[in-house]
Amino acid sequence: MNIKIVYDNQERYGFQCGHGFSVLVNDFLLFDMGKDVVSLRANLSAFKIDLSQIEEVALSHEDWDHVGGLDLLADMPSVKEIYVPMAFSAEIRERIELIRPGIKIVDVYKSAVEMTSGAVMTPQLSGGRKKRKTEISLVLKTKNGVALITGCAHPGLTKIIKQARKIGKLQAVIGGFHGFWNLGALRGLKLIVPTHCTKKKTAILAKYPTQARAGAAGMELDLTEL
Repeated sequence: MNIKIVYDNQERYGFQCGHGFSVLVNDFLLFDMGKDVVSLRANLSAFKIDLSQIEEVALSHEDWDHVGGLDLLADMPSVKEIYVPMAFSAEIRERIELIRPGIKIVDVYKSAVEMTSGAVMTPQLSGGRKKRKTEISLVLKTKNGVALITGCAHPGLTKIIKQARKIGKLQAVIGGFHGFWNLGALRGLKLIVPTHCTKKKTAILAKYPTQARAGAAGMELDLTEL
């Protein structure tokens, strides 16, 4: 299983950075779409990804640093479904339908939803400031368990981890952890990749020097043996 970080606050040589997040799974499942079309397109191109090969898209939440690249959907003819939290606004829904008329919007609400590819979206959770942030996360089935990919983890990474562990033995966590501070909750994981909005990135890397790696646009991860 291959993971490519295609949008992040940090970048590797040959890639562009921006305040936002996006990852590509196995070259066909795009999770989140960064803050802007230009950098997202450039980074996918740097990975030698043809937009027509992307078949599934999921959006963790509707903050602009995760849906800013939505217009790129117009160049992804193979995408027939897009997975979003039930709480997505009418404004974003209308924009999706304007960009790609006829695309099926799959709402994720109180239960986990299995995607066509077999990946799983966690139930919609709420949290963050005044509990106004609603978010879904991506769970990938690996050889020996599951890997969790989060957008910003506004509802709380510990809460999201609990949902992922209902699907399988958690082996990896990748993505934005936002204000997550209970670093002991990551104990026992084989891979930890904090990205984007993670406030305690330095502390995580120091506490787990073997398992943790700092994420960046242009990073590629092989989860085959997890």
